Amino acid sequence: MASGHGAWADPQGLAALQDRTNFHWARVAQAAAVSTILGIYALSGGNASRGSDLVRVLRSGATDSLARVGQALVERQLSAQPSIPLRNGLPIRVVLARDLILEPYRE
Repeated sequence: MASGHGAWADPQGLAALQDRTNFHWARVAQAAAVSTILGIYALSGGNASRGSDLVRVLRSGATDSLARVGQALVERQLSAQPSIPLRNGLPIRVVLARDLILEPYRE
């Protein structure tokens, strides 16, 4: 539910909805697990001393890329704003600061 450009309010002047807050910890944990797996995979293949210089350079680049991807996943999930999922039937009052123009109902 988007509030548009206005703030939520009630007649007492409070601007808040109260319900359970979702901090998205499960997604943060998933991103951390994926980042860890990518890091382990990258480190297991990145330190190989066998092979040509080209293979070593490619492995080194892949290691760096996988590490950056894992970091980006975790940072993206950590930057997610907490949300308040509204339960069905939760009463909400909206105070309008200007007229609300509705189109005529059509059957």
